[in-house]
Amino acid sequence: WTDTTSIWRNARFTLPKEVIGKEKVRIRIYFASNADNEDSPLNGFGFDNVFVGEKNRTVLVENFTSLQDYTDYSIFRNKMLDIENNLLPFDFVYLNYHINTNVPDSLNEDNDGVPRVRSGKYGISEPIHSVLDGSNDIQFGFNGRYNEPSFSEQLVDSRSLVDAPFNIETIEIVNTTQNIVEVKWVISSNQVIDKPIRVYTVVVEEQVILQNGDIAFNVIKHMMPDATGLSWIQDWQFNPATGIGTTVDIASFLSANGMDGETSLIWDINEEFIDIYDPTQLAVMVFIQDQETNEIYQAGYRKINDNKEGQLPVAIEDVLTSELNNITIFPNPVLNDLHFIMDDNSGLSRDDFYWKIIDQRGLTMMEGELFFRNGRITISTIEIPNGLYHLVMGVRGRPLIYRKIAVMHR
Repeated sequence: WTDTTSIWRNARFTLPKEVIGKEKVRIRIYFASNADNEDSPLNGFGFDNVFVGEKNRTVLVENFTSLQDYTDYSIFRNKMLDIENNLLPFDFVYLNYHINTNVPDSLNEDNDGVPRVRSGKYGISEPIHSVLDGSNDIQFGFNGRYNEPSFSEQLVDSRSLVDAPFNIETIEIVNTTQNIVEVKWVISSNQVIDKPIRVYTVVVEEQVILQNGDIAFNVIKHMMPDATGLSWIQDWQFNPATGIGTTVDIASFLSANGMDGETSLIWDINEEFIDIYDPTQLAVMVFIQDQETNEIYQAGYRKINDNKEGQLPVAIEDVLTSELNNITIFPNPVLNDLHFIMDDNSGLSRDDFYWKIIDQRGLTMMEGELFFRNGRITISTIEIPNGLYHLVMGVRGRPLIYRKIAVMHR
């Protein structure tokens, strides 16, 4: 700068990744002036209240996206990965809501409700749109197209340096059965807050492999208890002298939202037909949002370490083992025709069994009933492009068996 600053200026900087885990780090501050400052009375400077420590904010970026344009999606994906790779771990996390654009998108078809509610909250109708910490009207906020120059690694880094008024103290994933996701959390205040907030708990699938080899990251699967989150209208206190604020656990939030006696959020995967492509890729995100301004105050992330996927009822498992597994399917790779041969001794007699061929995005390429004539079904795959697919067989809309097939027309 030139001339006097008149007042103290606050400056914050992110230290490089190389200092992580180091026991001893030397920090040097270089200050320079030009030659014409020699006879000026403005030849002094000072530093005060120097702090070296950890950031307390995790920034949340919500992306409203679609698979309607793979080129655009690939550019978007690479931009998010570059930001993630260049910043410190957990400086920020991001959610991808696949919204309805009247173009087939299996990730939207899996779960249209939550993306619709969240996009409606921000007034977003077209992909690919990014929102940084809920608003454009906050310090280092953003709400616009992902490829705008102002949405950058530097912007996310600057936002991560802003003190967060809340901490997410813990996110606990309770060990339960294979088809249940159960979550508990505790949050506390770092400042006095007298505004109503909502806390959202989100289950995401970290990676979904798409047909063209791209990967969709942090795809929304479910919000608990629903897309409106849990509301809290009471004030939050904070004592600067002790550094202690108000601490509230999830049971108190549930009670305040009419769920007395509940101590956790529970999602039974069997209750919804939402495809989980890889149960090892599930995680939970929690974020705190101002009900009035939409500013997101804090976000947190926790990996689910025990694999979750819907379990089948015993009757369906009996069908799986005694009937569907008796079907012989050939050839593989498929040249043109794919054959289903039923064991003569099979009890496959239901009229609600089905088959379908889906691509790696989950889009259905062909489908039909498993209705055998003389023990055989033959289907032509001539309209399907060469590639790898999943053959799904199931009952009453419930997929039971997945087999990989390759279509190789000559």
